Amino acid sequence: MSRTEFQYTAPYTTLAGTVEELARRGFREGFRVVDGRLQALGTGEVLRSEDLLIREYYRFEGISDPDDMAIVYALESKGGVRGTVTDAYGVYADPAVSAVLADVPIQEPSPMVSLAAPRGRIYRHALPTRLSHWLITLCLLVLVMSGLQIFNAHPSLYWGNRSDPGSALFQLKAIDTPDGATRGITEILGREIDTTGILGASRRSGPDLEERGFPSWATLPSEQWLAMGRRWHFFFAWVFVLNGLGFSLWALVRRHLSRDLWPTGADWRDIGRSVLDHLRFRHPTGAAASRYNVLQKLSYLSVVIGLAPLTVATGLAMSPGMDALIPWLPGLFGGRQAARTVHFVACFAFVGFVVGHLFMVAVTGLWNNVRSMITGWYRVDAGGGHDGAG
Repeated sequence: MSRTEFQYTAPYTTLAGTVEELARRGFREGFRVVDGRLQALGTGEVLRSEDLLIREYYRFEGISDPDDMAIVYALESKGGVRGTVTDAYGVYADPAVSAVLADVPIQEPSPMVSLAAPRGRIYRHALPTRLSHWLITLCLLVLVMSGLQIFNAHPSLYWGNRSDPGSALFQLKAIDTPDGATRGITEILGREIDTTGILGASRRSGPDLEERGFPSWATLPSEQWLAMGRRWHFFFAWVFVLNGLGFSLWALVRRHLSRDLWPTGADWRDIGRSVLDHLRFRHPTGAAASRYNVLQKLSYLSVVIGLAPLTVATGLAMSPGMDALIPWLPGLFGGRQAARTVHFVACFAFVGFVVGHLFMVAVTGLWNNVRSMITGWYRVDAGGGHDGAG
């Protein structure tokens, strides 16, 4: 692929600012040409063209600074060495640098990165990603609420194949006190917690408490209607599965999984810095905001290849029809009741993921993030930061 076919939108208006941003993202090594190869200035390691990959490159026209008539390349070796090399272009280009880089392949542009966007805008999310995201959002909302409706029919969790009285690991119940009042109780491993008004006993329309696992505002339908809850749940469960399969196929074909979600060696080395940055609310800016950081990659991968398949598999293990078709499936989780418990825990793990996701969306720029998931376009200011809710 020719070097003139595409280039990334620079995170800063100056060469120095872009090199600084790349260094912050892990491209810290410097390179020089030695005998037709690139040598890492820090380690002295000599790398051949076939050992390298151009991850990104940025061209500067010299509008803001005559010294910025240059191209900066972000390189990564097969061994995980990441750094930058800068060259002039046109009649001022260094023939030695050009000769080495001529045989270095360029990573195909990710759908998350704008190649032709005006400065300040990047194309962050491809259409299949956006469609799948909003469909999953709808599915999760309906599945959780209808699932709680189903759970309310028997608001207890067990382990193994049986649901013997007195053996529940978790239970929502209502009790009558000596003075005639109704109290809602959450029992976890034999320990009782008063959760009146929310769990075990809650109000639906009038002033009186009624025995009910989860409150009416958290279930679909809001009234006790098991049959309708099951219809909602099973329909959207298949929508969830088909959407997941379709997105997974697209992600594999377009290499979205390996290119955008799978952590690189440099990601693993930077995980400590990423954790500290998140704890300090210092989030990626500039070009770094156009791609997932290592914590995003790990959280999304845990959902895509862990939590989502687990939820589906435990849901199938509870189905008598699937048990007849795949008799070994319930045993994989320790029995049908155990599968139900794991399914319930996985459901709330999804809820926890969504809460954390929404929190990060809010603190890193609510409107900018929502807009990018609707239109695909994400705004980055010239100074390298995102424009938040602007």
